[in-house]
Amino acid sequence: MKIFARSLGPLLLVLWLLSGLFFSKACAQTFQLQSFDGALSQVRVVQRPSEQGLAISCLRDTLVLADCWALDHVKVLNKQFLQITYAIRAGSNEGVGNTLLLCVNQGKLRQALKVESYRNYDMRNVYHVPGNVDDYELFQLQTQLLGTTSKTYKLKLLIHDESRSKTTPATNHLSTKQVVLRFDASCQLFYTRQEKVTPRIHVLDPKTDKVLALRGKDLVPVIALPTSTYYFVKGEWFEQLSSKE
Repeated sequence: MKIFARSLGPLLLVLWLLSGLFFSKACAQTFQLQSFDGALSQVRVVQRPSEQGLAISCLRDTLVLADCWALDHVKVLNKQFLQITYAIRAGSNEGVGNTLLLCVNQGKLRQALKVESYRNYDMRNVYHVPGNVDDYELFQLQTQLLGTTSKTYKLKLLIHDESRSKTTPATNHLSTKQVVLRFDASCQLFYTRQEKVTPRIHVLDPKTDKVLALRGKDLVPVIALPTSTYYFVKGEWFEQLSSKE
C-alpha cells in the first residue's frame, strides 16, 4: 500500500500542474488590435482566479482592473478598440458594472473610455409578496462607435435611466438620452470637453478603494454624462464623487 501511494505522488503532481495550465488558459483570451502607429498588437485579457481583478497586457505594458469582480463580455470594435464590460462588487439587491474601451499606441495600452455602464437596485417582491412594488432603479449605458479612422471617430452613448419608489415618489423618473463623444487622436481617447480640476475634485481610486483629491491647473479631458462626470488624469479615468458620497 505504501509503494502504491508513493507511485501516485508524481502522477498527482503532474495532473495538478496540467489542471492548473488548463484553468489558466480557460481564463485567458487574446485579441489582435490595429495599433494607432500601424502595427499589429496582441492584447491578452486574463482573469485572476486566485485574487480579485482582471489583468490586461500588451507587450510589456499591463493594466490591472482591481475593481473587476466578474468579466462580462469582451469584443473588438473596428479592429482598433477593445471593449471590456465587467461587474464590480456591490451591495445587497444591487448590481453594478463598468465599460472600459482600450486601444494601443507605441506598444502602450490607452484608456479611451471608462464609465459606469450598468446599475440596478431592485427591492420589488423582496419579501416575496406578489405585486409588491418598492424601490427600483435601473441605469444602462450602451456604446456605438461611429466613423472608421482617427479623424472621423465618435462614440455615441445610449443612456437609459429610471427610478421608481413607493416611499419617495418625488424621485421617480424615466429618461432615455444620447451623448456623442468626440475623439482626441493625439491622446487616443473619447471626451465631451476639457476643463481644469481646480480647486480640486474628489474621486474613488479603484485600486485602493480610497478617496483621492485631484487638482491641477492644466486642462484635462472630461466625459460629462447626465448622471456622472469623469476626469482623465495621468493616463486614467476617474469618476467624480457626488457631494452625498
